[in-house]
Amino acid sequence: MKSTRMPIVIRPSGVWNSRAPLHNYIHERRALSKTTCVLTLAIYALRHDARAEHDPARSGRQLLGRITKEEAVAGQAWLDYRRSFPKGLDGKNPQPSVGQVANDAILALYDIREMTIVRLSSLFEAFAQCWTMNYLAAVLETGKSWSSKESELADSFHPVHGGGHLPSWPQITKAVPMLKAELQKIPHRFNHPATGEILTAPISAGLNAFEVIQFWRAFRNLSIHTSRLVTRRFFDRYGAFFARMMADLSHLDKLEPGKLMPLHDDMFSAMAAVQYRAALWMNERLVEISTQRRGHPEAPSPVTTTRFPPDTLAPQLFVEGDHAASFRWTLEPAFREKLSRQEGWELPNPSLQRTAYGSR
Repeated sequence: MKSTRMPIVIRPSGVWNSRAPLHNYIHERRALSKTTCVLTLAIYALRHDARAEHDPARSGRQLLGRITKEEAVAGQAWLDYRRSFPKGLDGKNPQPSVGQVANDAILALYDIREMTIVRLSSLFEAFAQCWTMNYLAAVLETGKSWSSKESELADSFHPVHGGGHLPSWPQITKAVPMLKAELQKIPHRFNHPATGEILTAPISAGLNAFEVIQFWRAFRNLSIHTSRLVTRRFFDRYGAFFARMMADLSHLDKLEPGKLMPLHDDMFSAMAAVQYRAALWMNERLVEISTQRRGHPEAPSPVTTTRFPPDTLAPQLFVEGDHAASFRWTLEPAFREKLSRQEGWELPNPSLQRTAYGSR
């Protein structure tokens, strides 16, 4: 891959404009948790109301009649729900019963859990990409030079010659090998499943934060890019690992080729915990590498608290006093044009440059 002659960090529009990536991660994770919990509560409330009906064979429209009449979107949803059933002999869509509505609502919990896990995996990758841009900037700001792999990583973020694809988690960990080495030392959960004691090291070889993050990323790709059914290749790679990871959940179904992934209701919190632990270590390392100019909500000022205020914006990726060329790129069109001519880059329409190249 071509390397830039001038070391520079250029943030593409798909990466958070933040020098405190953990702040963004926590904010987004809380929002995702809120959505998941509200949907789960709504489903159980619906099931509760359905169970209160004396006749489960009654039309579900009677259970939901008020909301389907008063809310246009709900009314359309009921019509579409009816159309999801095969037509009867009379050529009409049936009127689903209260019992059917309650049963389908519970089945929908799987899709909610799957959506949550997919989004949480993508959220961690978004955090890692923002962390990486801060890491690359911090290296330059401390007077050091990038390694050849780090230079290629910086190039891969470039909106012009980076190919248009943000670097993935595997690409990032290959270019910054300390990530894999250190995350392999972090346990995959907070407490020991048998004793309840707080874990400070992995309980077994190969079962650690790095491998768990890899597993859920692979599941995300399986869910998005295939039929959602466990493939033979996925099973061969992760079958034994899944059994070890879920060893304390004896009621959970086994991972089997050709079937959906067993998704327990505790998986979101367990997955969120291991990712948060990994993100916390990465953030602490960023604060250290940058001599406190990055990684916390008060940056570039020295850190005075470890709290991340929920209602405050994270400081921008580049502010005055940071790596000079990277900061100038975000503000000065003339500098962007001059450097682009020097490097042979083709810039997009000038009116799009501020949104495409690092400014808010």
